[in-house]
Amino acid sequence: MRRGAVLGAALAALAAPLATMTARADEAPSIELITMGPGNDIFEAFGHATLCVTDALQPDGVCYNYGITNFRDPPKLVWDFVRGKARFWVGPTSRARTLDSYTRNDRTIYIQRLALAPERARALAAALARDLLPENRYYLYHHFKDNCTTRLRDHLDRASGGAFHAAFADRATGATLRQLSTTGYLGDVPMLIATELVEGYFADRPATMWDAMFLPDYLRRGVEEHFGARPEVANRRRGPVPEGDPLVGRYTIAAAGGLFALLLGAAALVRRRGLFRAALVLVGAVLGILGAANTTLAIVSTMPEMRHNELLLVFLPTDLALPFLGGRGLRAYLFARLALAAVLALASFGGVLAQPVWAPLVAVAAPFLTAALGVRRVYG
Repeated sequence: MRRGAVLGAALAALAAPLATMTARADEAPSIELITMGPGNDIFEAFGHATLCVTDALQPDGVCYNYGITNFRDPPKLVWDFVRGKARFWVGPTSRARTLDSYTRNDRTIYIQRLALAPERARALAAALARDLLPENRYYLYHHFKDNCTTRLRDHLDRASGGAFHAAFADRATGATLRQLSTTGYLGDVPMLIATELVEGYFADRPATMWDAMFLPDYLRRGVEEHFGARPEVANRRRGPVPEGDPLVGRYTIAAAGGLFALLLGAAALVRRRGLFRAALVLVGAVLGILGAANTTLAIVSTMPEMRHNELLLVFLPTDLALPFLGGRGLRAYLFARLALAAVLALASFGGVLAQPVWAPLVAVAAPFLTAALGVRRVYG
């Protein structure tokens, strides 16, 4: 009797934690959206986001990071990106390690816990886990349509039965994709210039709130509104937040055209043919290289934002021939380029062109007009 009682007590002691574990396994997982503000690296300019799951099998929480790629070879990554062939993938990281890593990197961290129905939370957790399978984990990165944040957005939409998308698909932001894409580059003049030159007219269509959720900030706002998940700040950035005028890239392009015009005008005034020729070499090289670069991107890229660029009509590779033209040939070429610029200006004013082309047109028209007026003075 005593031995049986002891055995029974031991079995009861084992059964209690097993029953607790079974009950916990039946509990719905806790789902959190964690968004991070921008960092100091160019690849951190737009922030980041991850979905974290905590349940009986993962009591410490696991976060799904869709922003993993080979950042150790930036030239290859950029080349793959412009061709639409940059391969990214998802990887798991513990919740504690995620928070610690972004805190040490001085990133603002927001945590939102989603109050999903148990069956929806389980389905979302299972879908995230399936993405870790070799056949599911890789994807081709697209800055606007398929990135580390839109992957989370789409998971949340499926978890909502499509209600998340329906709530924001037609809501306007009052901004274009081009305007939204400048937010990560405030204060970074070279990248703001590149945004103006490389992105074609597909980036100038009005963005809905759903479109804007390629940015973590907009995803966080949408999740707060639709799921009622108020963000809690887990860490506040100590360093300065990048600031600046988002149009500085546009102004810089126009200012470069003014500078080229001054160089050509000064050379024409002093009637120094060598100096005038040197200015033409500089102008032709800069404008011609821009034309060649955009033409190359339009050929090799699979992304419509780069393939359909109205600046292909503004910057021409033929400008590389400027230093080799003289006298009558140079004058004819300059007037032809000015005529094309005038047509494009009228097309832009009339709404035929979608891109903001005024700054590139200034960059071309100002030096070419000055050169056209100075050719006779220099060459006679």
